[in-house]
Amino acid sequence: MELQSNSTSEKLKLYLQHSLVALSCSEPPEGFARWSLRLLADQVIELGYIENISHETVRLILKKRNQTLAKERMDNSPGTEQ
Repeated sequence: MELQSNSTSEKLKLYLQHSLVALSCSEPPEGFARWSLRLLADQVIELGYIENISHETVRLILKKRNQTLAKERMDNSPGTEQ
């Protein structure tokens, strides 16, 4: 997934990231106990968020989001200077 640096592309990239995170937090489809990376990739394509995405790109997006949340928690933890 290569996106350009203009504001429209950045907005689309953020929209995809937020949509993917929201989807991964939702109930998986019937017949599945949890979301897999491949299932998430297939679902964002089926929902029309993007034309093509690999499960590896899904992994990287979710990993980046998880790291951002962890950093925010550490920055806001008691005993840290702000």
